[in-house]
Amino acid sequence: MNETHSPAFQREQLLAQDAATSNFNYEEFRMQLQNRISHLEKRARQLQKAMWISAGVLILCFPAVLVIEGFRLTEIPWVLPLWSGIGMLSLFLAAVFSGIYSSRYRPLLKRAQYDLQLSMITELQAQVAEINRKLAER
Repeated sequence: MNETHSPAFQREQLLAQDAATSNFNYEEFRMQLQNRISHLEKRARQLQKAMWISAGVLILCFPAVLVIEGFRLTEIPWVLPLWSGIGMLSLFLAAVFSGIYSSRYRPLLKRAQYDLQLSMITELQAQVAEINRKLAER
């Protein structure tokens, strides 16, 4: 039988891998991930807030037409260009903020949360292996 396929060789390889993973500081890694997630969530909330404010300004532009017409402000030459400029700018900003959030922050947050869950499971497995090892020594 080939030496690399023997159960003893495979067992030794697994034990060597276990020693390498048991030395890894999962708690510190998890804490760094949590800090990164909280920072990303803060930036994402700021971006969403800016997006909703831009959308709100755009929505307010529609009833503003009634006010502009009601007070006959259309006779003032700069009112209509200002109104339409604010509307277009807020539409553009809402679209840009939404695109940035959807393309950058949402995937990063999902990946970071997945990594956090994975590190917590791995840390738990390492703790269980350590407890099993201590029990086997007794």
